[in-house]
Amino acid sequence: MDNATDDSASFQTLSLDERLVHKLWKARQHGYNELESTFNKLSVARVAESGVNKYWKKPEIFTGYVLDSNVVAQESAVKALYSLLKFMIDVPQIRDLCQPGQLVQGWVPALVEKGMTSSKSATKEASLACVSLVVSLDDNIVNAINCLTPIWTKKLPKLLTAALMVHVKLIEQFGFVNVSQQEKMQSLQGLVEVLPKLCSHADKSVRNESMQLILQLYTWFNKPVLQELLLGKLKPIQQKDLDKLFESYQGTIPPSSTPSQFIWAVPAQSDNNSTDLPLDHDGDLAMAGNNGQSAAALDNQSIDPYDMFPVQTILDKLPNNFYQSLASSKWKDRVEALEEFHDQTLTKVKKLSASNEDHSEIIHKFCSTITSDANLQAVQISTSSLDILISALRSEYNPFALETLNALLTRSKEKKPNVADSIFNALLNLSKYYKLELCLESVLQHMKNKVPQVKIVCSKFLFELLSNWTPTETLHRTSVFSNLPAILNSLQPIVNDNQQATRNEGFKCIAILIKIFDERELSTYLDKLDNLKRKKILELVDKVEIKAATVPPPHQTQPQTQLRSAAPVVRSQPLSSTIPSKRLATSPLKPARNSALNGNTKSSRLTSRSLTTHQMMNHTDLPSSTQPKSNTSSNTSLSGNFTPQTNISNRMSHLNDEVNKLRQERQEWLRERNDLLSNLNQSNLQLSKVNKLLNESETYVSNLQRQLQDSKDQLNAKNLKIKELESKLTGGTSDTMSTDSPISSSISRGRLTATTLSPLRSTKNATTPQRVRSPSESSDDLPRRVNSLNLNNHMLQEESWKRAAEVTNQLKARIERMRAKSRSGFNNLGVD
Repeated sequence: MDNATDDSASFQTLSLDERLVHKLWKARQHGYNELESTFNKLSVARVAESGVNKYWKKPEIFTGYVLDSNVVAQESAVKALYSLLKFMIDVPQIRDLCQPGQLVQGWVPALVEKGMTSSKSATKEASLACVSLVVSLDDNIVNAINCLTPIWTKKLPKLLTAALMVHVKLIEQFGFVNVSQQEKMQSLQGLVEVLPKLCSHADKSVRNESMQLILQLYTWFNKPVLQELLLGKLKPIQQKDLDKLFESYQGTIPPSSTPSQFIWAVPAQSDNNSTDLPLDHDGDLAMAGNNGQSAAALDNQSIDPYDMFPVQTILDKLPNNFYQSLASSKWKDRVEALEEFHDQTLTKVKKLSASNEDHSEIIHKFCSTITSDANLQAVQISTSSLDILISALRSEYNPFALETLNALLTRSKEKKPNVADSIFNALLNLSKYYKLELCLESVLQHMKNKVPQVKIVCSKFLFELLSNWTPTETLHRTSVFSNLPAILNSLQPIVNDNQQATRNEGFKCIAILIKIFDERELSTYLDKLDNLKRKKILELVDKVEIKAATVPPPHQTQPQTQLRSAAPVVRSQPLSSTIPSKRLATSPLKPARNSALNGNTKSSRLTSRSLTTHQMMNHTDLPSSTQPKSNTSSNTSLSGNFTPQTNISNRMSHLNDEVNKLRQERQEWLRERNDLLSNLNQSNLQLSKVNKLLNESETYVSNLQRQLQDSKDQLNAKNLKIKELESKLTGGTSDTMSTDSPISSSISRGRLTATTLSPLRSTKNATTPQRVRSPSESSDDLPRRVNSLNLNNHMLQEESWKRAAEVTNQLKARIERMRAKSRSGFNNLGVD
């Protein structure tokens, strides 16, 4: 106890600077407490005399205090820093006296790494408060976000949680105010790179704070931006939880105001009009940023995710023999090559640059495939690939735009829904970067095509181009206005087409031209049309909508509506499918609008009854003053035909659906038939091979049988010779040999064969001449040799017969197996 008292007495007598660096934590704590008391009592008017400015001119001094190894002393150091920051905020022109960026970079990492990870809750709270105060001295929160970037590589959960908590607090309190577009993109890009990993962290606190940080980013950047950069990388359950958080947010995007403001923005909220800060055009305080722009102007800038994507390459990822496969005569080779490149490479591409790679060859191959390939799957994949390249290159795609436009318009004759939709979507995407003035000539040229489908697509595409057109000068000076006669001449055959769907698209194009250039500019053309067509066009003028801002003509002061009936403005719907799944019933008193790309009507195939009704419908569309008086009775009875006409329309729609289904089934049957024919050809080829092998086997068996017969004949001839020799031998030796001689007894029994005396007795030595022994030579051994030769001859005969029988059985079994195999092959193919 006495030692503690002595130590306390010893460091209390030391100076403040000595206590702040003393080895005893109590001495350091004593010094930190004295600093806190001093900062609380400092006079704002005597800042220069107090010498306190050394702490903000040398931020590393307090950085060392905050990093104190003793948790008790550290708490006192953080509280002393908090008192210093509150004093600094009250000092006039404090931002001119210090360098806020250096303070943020020096103090914020120390407060987060040591203060907010402390085991004492008071230290955590004081550290977070210090971070908010020191950031309020800066221009924006960008420096604070950047200086905390190294923490994302750490593995300590409580450190990651602290860093995430600071980000949430800063964005919630200050937001991205006074931040340039480039700084926003850099800050957002750094966060979205680490958040997917943090959202899947093993620690629950890290996951929760990550979700809260994404919510704060949502309040400033909105969901579409985050969807491209971040949300798509998260798990489905995480996306579902985030959707709930997004729905719970009730504020504006970006927030109209923040709970707390920077020091440089505080005077804007006060009622003191003596401020020297500049005012904006509304008389409000202008919050100037680093680059001289107002903070309001910087905040209203939206971020394009495309600018944040890294530039990628694709040509180095082409599949092996890609171009050779595209030139193959087999459609499977072409489709597999296109599909592999599309799925494994192009679908992952967000941004490309023409300065890094030359894409001319690959784009030319895709366009060639679209134009000339007979396989629709190859056409669709090529179209989708070009669509991705257009989005990835944007304005850099313009050198290839004309070739792509011509290829897409040429192949727009396809009626298959997925192919037609893919082509039209690629056209719309191309029009975002290849403007109307550049597309116009090619579109007008393809509008002369005789295929109805191409006319419809070109008309729809021209309508979209006009509705999104933003002229850069006065309307009457634009190239579109100068080409207005050519546009009307190209639309003339479409307006007069015998198919209603084609005519409707022409009407819409003329209506939007009237909307843009005014009715008087097209009055000469309208006078050439009949009353019914002119009426339909004028009705559409108020329904079509110009999506982009246009420059009004000089003479137009107010919209002319004398000849138009009032109608609400309705946005034209984009293409959804080239073949409608179901066509709704239409009234005979009102012309129907077909929104489908392939709206080919079947008026030419209607019965005489439907044709009559159609004529009545057209007749009733005329103004009452132009109708003949003699038709009044028919007009009165028209209402009675409304229900049958509706039923006929419904029935025709149902029949059209059935026809389409039958066509699809026919295509499937034709494909199955081709497959069966291919299998049948292969089976016939295998059958011919089997028959050939069977013939060869039969020939081989007949040869063996012939050889066997020859062997039998030779054996019989040898047996005859043996008998002759036996008879001769019997006659020649009867005088000299006794009846009881072994030789005579052997001969009498018929055991002496030709092989024993003839030079042909051995088949192995048939070519070697042998001397015939006389009966006098080795007469004692003659009976034994004769018996042995007879035994060998019988054994050879039996062995030859067995071998021949075995070979014959094997051949028969093999022939039976081949016949059974061929019969099973026929059964599988359905052949009897």
